[in-house]
Amino acid sequence: MNIENKEKKSILVINPVGGLANRMRSIASGVSLACDLDMDYRVVWLRNWETGALYDEIFAIPTLLEHKIECPSALKYNLLYSIPRKKNLYITKLTRRIYDRALYDTLPPLSVMQRYDNLSLNRWQAMLDVNKQIKKIFIQAGTDFYDYSRQLYRQLFKLRPELAAEVDRVLTQLGDHKIGIHIRRTDNAKSIANSPDHLFETRMQTAIDRCHDVKFYLATDSDDVKRKFVNRFGDRIIYNNNTARRDTLGGIKDAAVDMYVLAGCDSISGSYYSSFSEAASILGDKPLTIVKQVIVTGGEG
Repeated sequence: MNIENKEKKSILVINPVGGLANRMRSIASGVSLACDLDMDYRVVWLRNWETGALYDEIFAIPTLLEHKIECPSALKYNLLYSIPRKKNLYITKLTRRIYDRALYDTLPPLSVMQRYDNLSLNRWQAMLDVNKQIKKIFIQAGTDFYDYSRQLYRQLFKLRPELAAEVDRVLTQLGDHKIGIHIRRTDNAKSIANSPDHLFETRMQTAIDRCHDVKFYLATDSDDVKRKFVNRFGDRIIYNNNTARRDTLGGIKDAAVDMYVLAGCDSISGSYYSSFSEAASILGDKPLTIVKQVIVTGGEG
């Protein structure tokens, strides 16, 4: 009996980095790219100070990611997957040899493509040179590096049942007219500079003037912002009383609830330079307004 040997598919290894929303868009980019290139794919997910939870501690595993997620120890990650650097004694320079191509969104050519290109499939095929038998590709990114559909995004990221139940509870509290407010503070200097509190306050007051029973869900990483907005808008403000810590499981669960409550609001007013607002908008298919002031720079004269 003749047995036909089927050639093994090429594989794309996706290493999402950064915060939760950054990882989500990186995974969506990778899965979409792998499907369009007819490649197999795998996700390497590290629990660290940026995201203190594993994928399946937040999300229900979808069919698209069944048996495709690896959660290495910090040691294994630094030896096999991290960018070659002093911290890992540059050992990953050697392990990179197992890949035909290793790309990082902080380094060329991927960083250049993201800045200047539309990330089209033709561009990817040209850069990866698929026709020359590239079999294994590694991509480390925390940003969009390929287009994906909103439908795919929602397929990949469905909350665990207990977190989804908490989201439903909060949305019930908000009532029939609800607006999501995401104010990013702490270490995000660009959000602080470009999306000041008073612009959000103005938008919220305008919404109240138009609808007397509107309520707001305030997602923020600043306790000072919570106090300030509650003092002004009272019981119209509902928020998650969390510590906004990204390095703990509880903190990431709270962040996920924030994200999906925002997604359940009628519209979202978000901070400049934050992927969190964008993630909520995609998940809920809701309109997103980035609250941003016009910064005028003085000229000479």
